[in-house]
Amino acid sequence: MVCCIISYLRTLNIFQSNNTDNEDQHEIENNLIATRVYLIVLILTFISLTFSLSLITQTTKVTLRYPTVEQVKTLPLDLQCPCSRLSIIYGTFITLEARFHQICSSDFISERWIKAIYSGRNSTHFYQGDFRGIGSAQFQVLASLCQLSQNNVEDGLSSFYDTSLINTQTLFEDLLKATIQVSIQQFNTTVPVTFKSQLDLINKLIFGNQLISGLRTIVDVEYINNGESNIFANYLSYGNSNITENQCVTDYNIGVLSGIYNISNNETTILFHIPGFLSGCMPINSLLQSTLECFYNQTCIDKLLSYLSTNETFQAMNETKQTLFPSKSTIQSIINDIMVEEWISNISYEKYFNQCAPISCTYSQIQRHDFIYILIEIISLVGGITLILGISIPIIIQFIRKPKIKKIKSKPKISCKIES
Repeated sequence: MVCCIISYLRTLNIFQSNNTDNEDQHEIENNLIATRVYLIVLILTFISLTFSLSLITQTTKVTLRYPTVEQVKTLPLDLQCPCSRLSIIYGTFITLEARFHQICSSDFISERWIKAIYSGRNSTHFYQGDFRGIGSAQFQVLASLCQLSQNNVEDGLSSFYDTSLINTQTLFEDLLKATIQVSIQQFNTTVPVTFKSQLDLINKLIFGNQLISGLRTIVDVEYINNGESNIFANYLSYGNSNITENQCVTDYNIGVLSGIYNISNNETTILFHIPGFLSGCMPINSLLQSTLECFYNQTCIDKLLSYLSTNETFQAMNETKQTLFPSKSTIQSIINDIMVEEWISNISYEKYFNQCAPISCTYSQIQRHDFIYILIEIISLVGGITLILGISIPIIIQFIRKPKIKKIKSKPKISCKIES
C-alpha cells in the first residue's frame, strides 16, 4: 500500500499538458518538479496559515448582568461595574475597635483600689510627696482619663462611621481596603491629637487661673493668731527649697518620687519609694510624668499595700500583654496615643459590594480563534492560494530549468584555385 502511494506521488503530474504527444522529456520533468514543489509549498502555506490564525487573539466586550461578589473577584482588572449608590456610609461595611491600655481595665482604676489607698481626713497630715496623701486623687484622675479617652474614641468612631465613600464604580477588594486604611490612619492620628488638645487646655486653665489643690500639694495654709487673725499661704517647693524655680508658683510640673515618708521631729525620711511614680504640685501633672512600672510588679504592689490601712489584695498587670507601651512608658506618652494599644479594623468587602449593588459589569475578554473559524478562513483562502501557486510555480520552474541551446560554430570554407 505504501509502495503504491509512493509510486503515485512520484508519477503525479498536475501540470501535464493536454497534448502529451508534443511533450518532450525535459517538459515532462519540469511538470513533475513543479507538481512536487507546488504540493510542498501548498502544504507549508496551509500549516503556516493555521498556526498564524491560531495565535491571533480578538478582544470582545462582555456584559454581565447582576454580578455576584464571587464573580467580581475573579474578573479582569479592566472591569467596569457602576454602583447603583453613589455614596456608601463607612459604618455599613467597616468595624473599628480600640483596644485600650490594660490600666483602663485593671483594678487600679476601680473604686475598690481608690478606697483602699485613701487615707480620709488624714490625707493632709502626710508629707507632700507621700503616696498616702496624694495617691487616691491621682488614681481618680487616671480613672477619669480612661473614661475620657473611651468617650473620645466613641465620639470619634461615631463621626467616622458617618463618613461616606463616594465612588461611581465598584472598587476591587485590594483597592477598597487600601483606600479605607488611609482613612483609618487619618482617624487614628486625628483622635489622639484632639484628646491631647483638650487636656492641654485644662492644664492651661488650671495654671492660668492659679487654681490650687485641696491636698496641700501647692500651698501650705497656716493660721497665725497674732491679734489680727491672719491666714498665711506659703507656696511649697519640691527638691531643693533654696532654688526658687522649683516652687509651684512658677511651674506645676515640679515633682518628686512618690513613696511612703515618715515625719518625726520635723525630719522627713523615706521608707519606700514607688519606682517611676511621682508626687507634685498638681495630681494630674505629676501623674502624667509618672510611669506604671510598679504596678506590673506584684512584689512592689504588696510592699506598697503593707504601708496602707487595708486588707485588700490586688493583682499586678501583665507586662507580657504590652504591645505598644513598655512598662516604663510615662502616662503622658500613653495619653498622647489616647491610651489605645491597638486599633482592630474589619473591612467587609461583601457588605460593601451589597451596598454598591452594581446592576451590570462590562469587561474585555481576550480569546483565540476556535477551530471552526480557522477552518472557514483557510477554505476561503484556498481558491486564491491554489491559483497563485498554480500559475507562478510552473513558470519559475521552467525559468530555472530553461534548456541549454548548444551553439555550433561553422568552420571556415577553404577554397582552392588551380591555375592552369
